[in-house]
Amino acid sequence: RRFPMFASRSYRLFSLASALDYTDPNKTASLAELTDVITHTLSQNRIGTPVAVSPVSSIHLGMTIGKYKLQQRLGQGGMGVVVAAMHLHLQERVALKFLRPGAGRSEEFNARFMREAQVSAKLRNEHIVKVSDVGMLESGAPYMVMEYISGVDLRSMLKKEGPLAIPRAIDYIIQACEGLAEAHSFSVVHRDLKPSNLFVTTRRDGT
Repeated sequence: RRFPMFASRSYRLFSLASALDYTDPNKTASLAELTDVITHTLSQNRIGTPVAVSPVSSIHLGMTIGKYKLQQRLGQGGMGVVVAAMHLHLQERVALKFLRPGAGRSEEFNARFMREAQVSAKLRNEHIVKVSDVGMLESGAPYMVMEYISGVDLRSMLKKEGPLAIPRAIDYIIQACEGLAEAHSFSVVHRDLKPSNLFVTTRRDGT
């Protein structure tokens, strides 16, 4: 299965950053260390508590922003809300990520959000969600346009199916590490790697 990183949910499960002191870009974690941490978490199936966050107040489903018509809220996190939308000209479904109220009022957060979009657009790996465009709301808050993927986040899968078989867990770990390696080649550290930020989907051929 294709296994891209998809940072959109608000649930807390585990933080690879804290587990490996991985917030310092000068420090690197070996594949063995990554495997140990993620395998332990997957096998234990530790489920955290949802974090309550408020929705974006300046947007609503059904409205059109530029060439995108908002259709369905997909998830939300500490800084952003992700909404499914339709590209009106291409008739292609995409996902739009908006800054939450409060975060969007800070120039620092806006600049950080735009840097995230600019760097993400350069990444070329099937295990990383692609960013194709950016825009600004009338309020001045930025948003980014990402590919829309169907499937389920790993946290939900673990909650439904229980601990994964070791071969399957290892397969998922390797795919996630391939995506991280691409990000690291651009000196980008994820810093919030957890099951709710990993999305399990399939390719068009069913694999």
